[in-house]
Parts: sequence; C-alpha cells; structure tokens
Amino acid sequence: MAEVNGTRPQRPRSLSRAALQRLRQPLDVALVSERTTDDGEVLRYLEGWRVIEQANAIFGYDRWGAELVGDIAYRALPGGNGRGRTAPCGLYTATVRVTVDGCLPHSDVGTGVVSEHSAEGHATACKSAVTDGLKRALRHFGVTWNGVKSRGRTAL
Repeated sequence: MAEVNGTRPQRPRSLSRAALQRLRQPLDVALVSERTTDDGEVLRYLEGWRVIEQANAIFGYDRWGAELVGDIAYRALPGGNGRGRTAPCGLYTATVRVTVDGCLPHSDVGTGVVSEHSAEGHATACKSAVTDGLKRALRHFGVTWNGVKSRGRTAL
C-alpha cells in the first residue's frame, strides 16, 4: 500500500472468526423457497429479505451495508423467442456495492426481467435487479448459500 503523508494506511482487517465459521456452515434448507417456471422446471432460491436476514446474522446488523452504484438501467428486448410463450419485454440492470466492516467493498451487477409490460411488471423487474445485485455482491465475501442450485449454478 502506498504511504500517505509519511504514514502507511491501515489495511482492512479480515472477517471475524465467527463470520468465517458461519460462512462455512451449510444453509438451512428451510430458508430456501421454490417456484415452478412455465416450462415446469423447479427453481430454488433465497428471497431477498432472507438474504438480508442471513447477512445480518453473519456480519452483524450494523456491520455491513449495501448501496446502488449509479443508475438502474433499462433495455428493451426484441419480441419473439420461438418457444410459443410471451417473450420478455425488457431487462433492468443494477450495480450494487456491499461493504462489510473490516473488508474492502465488493460490487456486482444484478438483472431483472420484465415479463409483463405493465407498471407492476417493470417495478418487480427493477426491484429484482437490485436484489440480484445484492446477492451477487455478497458472494464476493464468501457467502455461497450452500445447497441452493438452479440450472447448475447458484440461484440466490
């Protein structure tokens, strides 16, 4: 690290032992929600409020935070997906930065698909993008939400 005014800046501490131990524990399956897609596929995921609840339990409710970085972006998608069902109308993206006491901050991009062209459809997709960004940013701290898999990848 570079010196500032002749003094070396303090390096961030790492996570506490208690937090590291919690991160190594498997996720309680009772926390996992499921939904079935139009294709009949079952998706397993953690709801946003559960992710926040788990982050509070792991890091301490006053020891971490999240913020949007920049604006939430929207991109309209062309129609027609060739599968006989309604194509998504658009896609929201949101960059979320998570800061945990004693660690460098981490950011990631979340997405939310607009499946219905209505005010409610857009609001849901916008919130989904922010929640997805939060979940993805938390993964940089070692939060893997063990056992939650969908289509071969973690579905937070």
